[in-house]
Amino acid sequence: MTLIAAEPPREKSCRESVGGDRMEDIAGLDDFLQTVIGMAGAQGGVIRALTDDGAHLRLLSTIGVSEDFIEGEFLVGACGVCGTAVREDDIRAASDFRACSRLAASDGPGGCFRHVIAVPLDYKGRPVGVFNLFFDRPDKLPEPMRVLLKPIGQLLGLTLENNALERENARFSLISERQMMAANIHDSLAQTLAFARMRLPLLEDAIRAQDSVDSYRYCGELSAELSRAHRGLRELITHFRAGMDGRGLRRGLREVVDHFRDTSGIALEYDNQIPELRFPGESEVQIFCIVQEALANIRKHAKATQARLAVENGRDGIEVIIEDNGCGLLADLSASEALDSGGYGLRIMRERARRFGGRVAFENLPKGGARVRVLIPGETPLCEMENR
Repeated sequence: MTLIAAEPPREKSCRESVGGDRMEDIAGLDDFLQTVIGMAGAQGGVIRALTDDGAHLRLLSTIGVSEDFIEGEFLVGACGVCGTAVREDDIRAASDFRACSRLAASDGPGGCFRHVIAVPLDYKGRPVGVFNLFFDRPDKLPEPMRVLLKPIGQLLGLTLENNALERENARFSLISERQMMAANIHDSLAQTLAFARMRLPLLEDAIRAQDSVDSYRYCGELSAELSRAHRGLRELITHFRAGMDGRGLRRGLREVVDHFRDTSGIALEYDNQIPELRFPGESEVQIFCIVQEALANIRKHAKATQARLAVENGRDGIEVIIEDNGCGLLADLSASEALDSGGYGLRIMRERARRFGGRVAFENLPKGGARVRVLIPGETPLCEMENR
């Protein structure tokens, strides 16, 4: 570990090691480390996360250390003063570096760090990492700062845990999106291919028997099915490529409505009671995708002749309502049974609502058809906020 202060503390950390590995970018981590270094009077510092196996420490943020340090310390064993701090969940300091061969070798030009403090990072009593402060002499740390080191470690531990949860949620979302894509491919292509495989032997038998009537009939069935599959594939491509441009949710909903009317043959009523509808970006994307998926389900499965999309003020926030007069959610099943029975689209819509703190309710209507109700709790359109 080459602890050479080759440059003064920097405002930003080096995010890329010489070997090409990149440190994870966690918002605000570098600025926080810079502040702690300034308060402590240190010459440098690093934040390290414990790997899943608990045996290694990986760099997340560095201030005031050399490129050689970043290259050599990107991933190291949980040993020496850092390993002791993590294992014993206690602050450790060292000026005698004989226990760590990398520290002991830090005698290059430009001056050395003579003292290191290792502060464990924990989340609810579970170790998640460590941060180091580097000094040019042992007595440099102000006494009032010592009592703050442990709370700082707990705060950093909470930050790392929250970031890990965000990564896990992103991974789950990706899996869900792939499952939805698989379901759509099944509906648009797999069924057609299965039908074609069953018809081709019959067509071969008819040709072999010189039965022109059956030959033409089977050819016509195959042609119609392939045309249907081609239309479905084009719709699938449009569905996954569709999205909002910079003009926002209002324009995106209008385009989805126009496309639905042009392609479905279903009469769609569109009632937007908030014409200048605008929300924070992530909320808009998720609302748009929920509406798109709900209308796609109506077109593919509902056997409806009429549908309605409404955006209105509700008692607890903004509501988006999509309903139809078709066969309902999985025929006679309740909404909860429909979700439990494996409807990809319904589960994806519910997950999308969770991403912006909302809810989605599914219900069969008494007179036939189904309703999807999206609640955006506590949301006020940006235009209304700007007019206050």
